Amino acid sequence: TPSIAADSADLDLLTKAITIASKARPTKRKGAQQLADASAALAAIGARPLDGTADLSREWHQQAIASGKVTAPPPTRGRVLGPTYRAITVGPGKAFATDQIFLAGQWAEVRIAPTDAGETSLSVVDAAGKPVCPPQSGKRAVCRWLPPFSARYNIRTANDGRAESRFYLLTN
Repeated sequence: TPSIAADSADLDLLTKAITIASKARPTKRKGAQQLADASAALAAIGARPLDGTADLSREWHQQAIASGKVTAPPPTRGRVLGPTYRAITVGPGKAFATDQIFLAGQWAEVRIAPTDAGETSLSVVDAAGKPVCPPQSGKRAVCRWLPPFSARYNIRTANDGRAESRFYLLTN
């Protein structure tokens, strides 16, 4: 049986790592250690960047070591499949959309991890345009479902506010 708990735990860890590291300052010992810990967390769950997004695990590891304030082992890659992330910036009233294939019988999850106070919404639809989850808004926007067939799904995020919004789009 598929386990949504395991996939959600990975995305919980990914969300926490990105949130903490996005605020960390490597010029301080605590900030450098937070970057090193976040790098190790991404590596441990096998998180990888999507489509041109920087490899945060590598960047954070390099920043932490370059600070001279921590010594951390280099991150290693974990399982082949696992969480992915993509850095996104959306202007006011604008949207970002991407397609992702999810496998039949395996819990699928898409979430937003904001790095600012922007107002962001999330929706996911199947190939026929039918929503797989009710539209979500806010800092805890998440969509979970069990695909009946392996198929491509459209993920759309929109900036509902008046200022630019920065966030990470996370998928399992």
